[in-house]
Amino acid sequence: MGTTELILVIIFSIIGCLGLLLLIFTIVISYVFFKIGFKRKNVNEYTSIIYDAPKEIYHWFERCSSLDVTINTFDGIKLTAKYVKNPNSNHLYFLTIHGYHGMFISRMPIAKAVFDKYNANVIAINQRGHYTSEGKYNSLGYLESKDLQYWINYIIENDKDARIILDGVSMGATTIMYRLNEISSTHVLGAICDCGFYSFYDEILKDYKKFNNVLFPFSKAFLKIFYKIRYKVDLGSLNCFKGLSESQIPILLIHAKDDPVVPYSDHEKECEVFNKNTKINILRFEDGGHARTFYRHNDEYVASLTKFINEIIK
Repeated sequence: MGTTELILVIIFSIIGCLGLLLLIFTIVISYVFFKIGFKRKNVNEYTSIIYDAPKEIYHWFERCSSLDVTINTFDGIKLTAKYVKNPNSNHLYFLTIHGYHGMFISRMPIAKAVFDKYNANVIAINQRGHYTSEGKYNSLGYLESKDLQYWINYIIENDKDARIILDGVSMGATTIMYRLNEISSTHVLGAICDCGFYSFYDEILKDYKKFNNVLFPFSKAFLKIFYKIRYKVDLGSLNCFKGLSESQIPILLIHAKDDPVVPYSDHEKECEVFNKNTKINILRFEDGGHARTFYRHNDEYVASLTKFINEIIK
């Protein structure tokens, strides 16, 4: 082997080694992001939850008859919820679902408005991998949407005359929208979905691109692989099209145009694909950020909420 050939072998060997190192690094970074994004947070970290209203508005349920309830879902995970019984109950239930890295208390101010005005019972759940619910991971709404049916079943099994209103914010809204077409309208009257994302894949990639912009073109494939290994489903196929386009459940869709987490274009897509033969109410704000419009535009929010509920409980 001549000197030139030897130099070329060395150069290509170095390039090959660097390529292999880059591949390994990309896989490691992708896996780290996957773990950060989907692994449960330590329970103690929930003490840092942001309060947009006086704390007593969040903790109003402590002055009422409330209890902690649990269910076992399809894969054996034990889920928890706070069940606030209304002394004047008329079989109406407000089943509310928090967002990513939230907890049952997140929507309690909204739940109080429904509890007071409509004598509704409130069930505020903790999604898998959150707070006191079991689960090492969350799935950003995919498995959680299966869990939702188990909560609906829990209510119906304990009250055959139950009338249920679903409520979700951010990931909680997507939890509802993804399988809304599979939910029977026999007991579920309507759904309130505040700033939910339309596509699981796009939502994850948006955040991952910020996390690692340089390796993004190469590593997004590994994210899909890790998701498929963990959840046995193609991440790229997960969106709310079927759930919304085939829904028989009336819906109230809420979003702020300046939402920095879930793009307003997601809301527009949700409105566009929703079943035109099913009732849809739309509430939009010029500002309000992500999951904060109830607090920043309280009067308008409550008025739209009341209008929607009045229409679906007739």
